[in-house]
Amino acid sequence: MEIHVALNFHDASFSGVEPALSRNVHTGVNFIEKSECSYTVRFIRITYVRPSEDLAELLHSLYSPPTSLTYKTFVPPPVKVAMCSGAPEYENFGVTWERAKVWLRSVDRRIVSVETFYHPLHKVWHGQDGGETSVVMGEWTSNKRDRKRTAERKKLVNIVRRKEKEEEEEEEEEEKEEKEGKVEEEEEEEISPEMIIIITIIKQL
Repeated sequence: MEIHVALNFHDASFSGVEPALSRNVHTGVNFIEKSECSYTVRFIRITYVRPSEDLAELLHSLYSPPTSLTYKTFVPPPVKVAMCSGAPEYENFGVTWERAKVWLRSVDRRIVSVETFYHPLHKVWHGQDGGETSVVMGEWTSNKRDRKRTAERKKLVNIVRRKEKEEEEEEEEEEKEEKEGKVEEEEEEEISPEMIIIITIIKQL
């Protein structure tokens, strides 16, 4: 059973979301394209909007600030490592959902949607509990000399409207240029000693 609840984020709250959610969701087996059969792990993804600042709320009637969506992902951690055959056992989905509800109760967030989604088990080596955007994928690779284990991060969720490093660097450069410009203006406005002498003579006359 798939959970997907879409809400109006202006009036959405956890108390309004909870009755619409079901606990009858478990990790299962799902057929995947170009694969005979593959185990999958189910994650909880909550889309929410951070509360506006006090100043923005005062100006809300005149100006509506752009809305920035954010994701919070709850990953069931493995509780039993797989041996030579079989799949590892993961935390019961009901326990994962309880952790998500505790977080929802403890923070002030306007909820847009709560949904579950699958991720292939063979791509998840160790679930990173609390990870926002990715999990670690580990694979055994063979080469001529030795067998080695490699790991890389697999992106699960794309953050909407995330500020990139290049934009941050550009903003820092603009701030530096503004500060340097102000310093130059202050230096230009300083009166030279010759001007001070002339002004003094004029005042004496």
